[in-house]
Amino acid sequence: MRYGALVPLVLLCVLKANAQPGPPSLLITLAEDRDALRPLVREVQVVQYFREHQSYINADGSWLGPLRSIPIQRGPLVRDEPDGWIVYRPSESVAVSYLLITSGADTMRVDLPGTYTRIQLHAMQRSTRDTPEVLRFRAGHFVLEELAFEPWSAKAAQRIVDRMKETDLAEYRRSVAAEERRRREMKEAETKKEAGVPPVHPKQERSVGLKKVELERVSGDTVCLRVTGRVTLDGGCASNDPFVALEMHTDSGWVERLPMPFAQMDCGMPWADWEDRALCVPPLRWWASVRQPEGKKELLPGRYRIVLLGGDGEQVRSKAFELD
Repeated sequence: MRYGALVPLVLLCVLKANAQPGPPSLLITLAEDRDALRPLVREVQVVQYFREHQSYINADGSWLGPLRSIPIQRGPLVRDEPDGWIVYRPSESVAVSYLLITSGADTMRVDLPGTYTRIQLHAMQRSTRDTPEVLRFRAGHFVLEELAFEPWSAKAAQRIVDRMKETDLAEYRRSVAAEERRRREMKEAETKKEAGVPPVHPKQERSVGLKKVELERVSGDTVCLRVTGRVTLDGGCASNDPFVALEMHTDSGWVERLPMPFAQMDCGMPWADWEDRALCVPPLRWWASVRQPEGKKELLPGRYRIVLLGGDGEQVRSKAFELD
């Protein structure tokens, strides 16, 4: 059964590979319905409804529980994604499940399969890494597997995969260049040490700070910035993640809501020089849920701002933004 008029949207489903040997998991993102793939700009609500199998002594061994809903995690499609793709992660651990996607008066229901084997195999044929299933979005009642195998979807998915490979290659080249620069600096420091030249104090080395932390956009609870200057990284292996904190405005002024971590690992680079780099921080509500103790997990509606740590140890703040 179908209902409603066509909606100028596209539904883009992404299967993200977990750490081996786990199978891909399902992600969904929304885009405008046009030849050129573009993220959806108007607000949408995505809710997952399900009926869970309950154990019971009968012929089937279980019965379907009442209809319930669960919140869906959301965040950027790719970290530092400049185009604003927002992805939603449905739960795959429930039984009879569907997504209800609403934008204004337009509503789309997508029934999710009991098992994801067919879609997983379809995605793995394109790439061994994260691969998207691109689905046209229409107001009505649909089945996920039918939408995923439309010819248009296959072509669009391949375009997304090609783009992600280009992004991976560019990031790899940047990492190699940074590693070469680090090794060159270490060799120069060792040469100076052997020649009796006094070493440079770490604070002098890191005297360069951030020049710009510009608020670019806010999509729900996902905040994207444009960053220029030297930023302090977390030091993780192959990581390019900066130290990030969150402040909230209260009656007494600005207070720290998610603290600056400061504990830096020594496996990767300690800082990086960025030039007009796009940075999308993790979805704030999810971020608070994993970084805060019980009783402090919920982010209340209000004014917030993002804080980055410069290479000189100085904190730089973005403009304030509203979180509903």
